[in-house]
Amino acid sequence: MEKIRISMLGGSGTGKTSFFSGVIQSMIVNPIVVGNEKTRSTIMLRAKGVKQSSSYFLDDDKSDDLVQAMSNNALLANYLIDGEDVGFGMGTTDSIEFLFDLLINNIPCCEIIIADYAGELIDDPNNEAMANNLTQLCDNIAESDALIIMADSVIISKHLGNNNLIQRETGARIINMIFPTIRRVIEKRKKPLTTLVALTKSDSPQISEGMTKSNFAAISDVMYNNIYASTFSSMHRDVDSWGIIPVSAVGKGNVDEYNYFVANANIQQENIDTAIVFSIASSIAKILSDKDMIISQLTRQYRRIVPIGSRAAASREKLAKEIEEVKSQKTALEDCRSAIAQMNDVFANKINNMHRSNIDEIDAVIKK
Repeated sequence: MEKIRISMLGGSGTGKTSFFSGVIQSMIVNPIVVGNEKTRSTIMLRAKGVKQSSSYFLDDDKSDDLVQAMSNNALLANYLIDGEDVGFGMGTTDSIEFLFDLLINNIPCCEIIIADYAGELIDDPNNEAMANNLTQLCDNIAESDALIIMADSVIISKHLGNNNLIQRETGARIINMIFPTIRRVIEKRKKPLTTLVALTKSDSPQISEGMTKSNFAAISDVMYNNIYASTFSSMHRDVDSWGIIPVSAVGKGNVDEYNYFVANANIQQENIDTAIVFSIASSIAKILSDKDMIISQLTRQYRRIVPIGSRAAASREKLAKEIEEVKSQKTALEDCRSAIAQMNDVFANKINNMHRSNIDEIDAVIKK
């Protein structure tokens, strides 16, 4: 089964852990439903396993517990938001990979890997862990099909007008530094890259009502044109997709100014499922194109074999099975693409400064 890798990047406290708890709630506990009665589809994730990288802050004693939690669908208690008297949970001190099946109408179409990198790695350009692991970090991230960059919207809104301070406090300076290296490695793989800046903590009461009503347009423009200008400018318009999206793991009105739950909070994730689906859309299109090419190649091989003798018959039978298997995979991926296509209007309404390449359903660039 094909794999799509999504990497989450962000400094300590930018909301990666909360974002992942939102993935669990909005794509595992509550699947996405798209379309109408005739075209209705469900999009969801099914947990398969967890892997901790031995390269970063590894505590081997945790690994078995993590896998057990995933297999029981408990899904990492420290990633789930729970209770009224706690904040958003524990931060990530490891680099952890979560493996899921992507299900369309309960049928697997591909595997999704979500990699969560420790925030300490990009907190400070002088950070020893960052310096020692920079090359490996870039190599690992360059294996990604999509990057979700976490940016704390509270910090950004508080310091609007001071770009240097925002870059330092959100980790943008480090990401701008490493992104060109990552992009060069990705180019050699000839695969599209999707990059989303997720404006986390958009539920905070510290965010003005005007920011919320405008879908964070002012912050998005600053992020696109200033804070991550070098990152966005290094992307390829003909193959890459990108955008900026406000996200919330708990929903407006459910946390106080100190980021703790209010009494009787009604947890509602916002835009997290949209961010994940957008992140995989271009990869699905590329995988489908590759499947067509594989089917054509196998079909040519099949036709070149003269059906004389048992060996030739066995070879043709083997190729026929391979062709049918690839066609079956293609059908599942086509169902996935059809389901995603029904979210095109959602993408346009929720993602700012959006570019989505090689997708006919949406104009090339939508700016708000």
